[in-house]
Amino acid sequence: PSTGMGGGPAPTPGSADDIEEMANKYFQKIYTSEQSLGEVVEMLKRFKTSGNARENDIFACMIHNLFDEYRFFSKYPEKELRITG
Repeated sequence: PSTGMGGGPAPTPGSADDIEEMANKYFQKIYTSEQSLGEVVEMLKRFKTSGNARENDIFACMIHNLFDEYRFFSKYPEKELRITG
């Protein structure tokens, strides 16, 4: 059985926990340089206009998370702030 990020059971695909976990995984890939920022931007463009509701939800979650994080940008280390910008 697959497990979620916390080691517990994996969230049900399409659930709010699943969407949040996937969004966090994409952000983690950016910050660890596992995936380029350009690749993620292109992916987000595809997800925004996708006919797949899960991809639309991941897009919305990632954008929402960026706006939520705005208030903490002044505390970000320079590298992470540049990536986020």
